[in-house]
Amino acid sequence: QEAEFADNLEKELRILKPDLIIGSRFRPDDYGKRGTDSNGDLMGDYEQGWERDLPNSKEELYGNDWDCVMTIPENQWGYHKDWTLSYVKTPFEAIQRIAHATSMGGNLVINFGPKPEGDFRQEELEMADIVGKWMKKNGECIYGCDYAGLAKQDWGYYTRSKDGTIYMIVFNIPYSGNLVVKMPKGTRIEKAILLEKGRKVDIVETSRDEYNVCMPVKDPGEPFVIKLQIEENVDVEDKYWDALT
Repeated sequence: QEAEFADNLEKELRILKPDLIIGSRFRPDDYGKRGTDSNGDLMGDYEQGWERDLPNSKEELYGNDWDCVMTIPENQWGYHKDWTLSYVKTPFEAIQRIAHATSMGGNLVINFGPKPEGDFRQEELEMADIVGKWMKKNGECIYGCDYAGLAKQDWGYYTRSKDGTIYMIVFNIPYSGNLVVKMPKGTRIEKAILLEKGRKVDIVETSRDEYNVCMPVKDPGEPFVIKLQIEENVDVEDKYWDALT
């Protein structure tokens, strides 16, 4: 009954609004299975199975559009008077998850549970303020950006804009002070710029298709973004020897 009702409702909604986007949790199949049906096919237009979890590779996504829903307390939806029952994420952890989702070509939905009076608790308002201020300075690396196609590095995440600009979103500063970037063959980094300040950052080629992008002179004290201007399909002189044995 539930599956038949939801199936008919979806058909009616699509007639009323053909460009409607429907998630995979909208309806179950005839056996009560959600997300993907009993044949393994996605139900809906995008995958909603990433609850409080994020993919680490494109292979895990099977080519689907997707989003992740994330709570601020680790295990609490809605309003809870006591937040000490589980771990509560910091604003920078929320930003990290936004960057992670964007780097995998997805969307992050952060859950705020309204209080009985309809407003939000002070901690949530403070988080929204910090995340909003960071996005105001660095949103260029998130809005309209997607998977960059570069090998993941421990310092953080890559995103790529529609015009091909690569962004490095740095959360973990290495002791060396060098941010390793591995580029595809025939791709060269022309310039690196600290997004917020517009200052040039030094680049050092270290080996074949690999660079060190140097840390800013002054630690920004929060996650920061370096904008890479790259040139693709170039003839790069190969000055490195292969092993002879």
